[in-house]
Amino acid sequence: MEKGATRIELTNTGVLLLKLDITARIRVGKHSAIIRKAVEIPPGETVTIEVDPSEILSQIPVEALLPAAVKSVSAKLDVLVKADLGGLLSIEVSKGEEVSVGPLLEQLEVSLEPVGLVNATHFKYALHVKLRAPLLAGREAKLRLKGGLETPWLRVSFNEAGSASLDYVGVTRIPGSTVPVTVEMCVASACGEVPLTLGG
Repeated sequence: MEKGATRIELTNTGVLLLKLDITARIRVGKHSAIIRKAVEIPPGETVTIEVDPSEILSQIPVEALLPAAVKSVSAKLDVLVKADLGGLLSIEVSKGEEVSVGPLLEQLEVSLEPVGLVNATHFKYALHVKLRAPLLAGREAKLRLKGGLETPWLRVSFNEAGSASLDYVGVTRIPGSTVPVTVEMCVASACGEVPLTLGG
């Protein structure tokens, strides 16, 4: 969901055990969350400290992440490392960067099955949609297709595993070999669009 992790490399060049206290804070809009880690580096060794935003995002209310349901949003990740060398020396290293969060929608499959001709210009079709977004488990969303194939707003419910599916039967104009469409999806007041091409 997020793009990569923040890494800080530290080397213990002394003869004493180096103890590190790591604090990482991520901000998404007005919400923030913190995790803390303790790391020890033996003398003469180098350690790469990695902070993955996904470790912190689970502490942020899902409502704050809804803008990232369909499209990525920016978040601020700050990492502070406090090092203590046997009580003789203290060092602080900090790093801040913008990270990309989302989309929460990890899977979107849309298939179109012809059912039969209505007349010389239109045909009936069956639309099948499958979605997967674990962080949206238990929530409802609505979606519609726009462009070469248009549908009304259709409601879907994500189960406890974050999966959802829907079937819809409609009538549309007979297309060419491919149908460029846009899937618009809304969760609460957060909406986004995903371009697709049906056919081949």
